[in-house]
Amino acid sequence: MPILMKAQEPITKEIEGRPLNELRENIISKLCEFMDYCKVHSTGSKHSLMGPAGKLLNLIKTPGEIDWGKVKGYIANVIRMNQNWVPPQALELLDEACNILEKIKSNIKSPIQWLNIIDGIDYELFFRLFKEDRIQRDKFVTSEFRQFLQDKYKTIDEVNKISQIKYQKFEEISHPRDFSPADEINVVEEFWKYYDKKKKEKKKE
Repeated sequence: MPILMKAQEPITKEIEGRPLNELRENIISKLCEFMDYCKVHSTGSKHSLMGPAGKLLNLIKTPGEIDWGKVKGYIANVIRMNQNWVPPQALELLDEACNILEKIKSNIKSPIQWLNIIDGIDYELFFRLFKEDRIQRDKFVTSEFRQFLQDKYKTIDEVNKISQIKYQKFEEISHPRDFSPADEINVVEEFWKYYDKKKKEKKKE
C-alpha cells in the first residue's frame, strides 16, 4: 500500500522548473525501454515482469542516502548474470533514469513523498509491462493457433468447413478465443491441450 503524505509535510511539485509528473513519466518511459534490452523469463508474476527495473526501484525505496554509482553497478551485474552481457543501450537508459531519480531525490524534502513517488513509478511501470506482456502472449498464441489449424486441415477451405466464420487465408484467423467452431467440433479445446503439452515439453528441455 502506498504511504500517505502527512498534511503538514511540504509537497514538491516541480524540480528545477520541470513538473514532477513530467519527470516521473520520463523515468517510467526510460525503464520500459530499458526492459526491452533485459532478457527475463516471464511467468506473469510482478517479480518476473519487473526484472532488473524492479530490483532498481526496491534498492532506492529508502528515505536514507543512496549511492547511485553502487546501485547502477549492482543492476548492471544483475543483467550480466541473466544474459552474460550488458547491452550498452541498457546501460545508457539505466544511467539516464537514475540521473533523473537522483535529481528528484536531492530536491525532495519529505522522505514520505520520495517513497510515494517510487511506489507510483513501481505500480505504473508494472501495469505497462504487464499490458505489453499480455499483447505479446496473445500474438504468440494466435501464431501457434494458425499453425495448428494449418497442420491439421492443410487448406483454408477445410478450416472453413468447421468454422462459423469464413476466412480467405490463414492470416485472417485471430486468437482461439475469437474462433467460432461449428457445432460439436472441439478444435479450440484440442488446440489448448496441444498448446499446454507443448509448453510442458519445452520446460523439460
